[in-house]
Amino acid sequence: MNEPLRQRIVLCFPIEPHQVQQIRATVPECEVVDAGQTGIAREILTADIFCGHAKVPVPWDEVVRAGRLKWIQSSAAGLDHCLVPSVIESDIIVTS
Repeated sequence: MNEPLRQRIVLCFPIEPHQVQQIRATVPECEVVDAGQTGIAREILTADIFCGHAKVPVPWDEVVRAGRLKWIQSSAAGLDHCLVPSVIESDIIVTS
């Protein structure tokens, strides 16, 4: 029997390893990935939750088509980096 996929939280902001460990300890049922700026475009494609602020191009249309992302928690003051038409038209929740 197939096990259900664990929720995947992808982080993209300056964060120390001990802080990532604290998040993992808080939500042990989730997979927590510290993607950083170099890995965010790849890791966000299989994220359920995205926390942070990507300062590099993110393939938002691909993210929406993948259908897995449910929530964007932006650490940026503005949301123009992620409020593209495909995200706006999707069911993805965007908060800041």
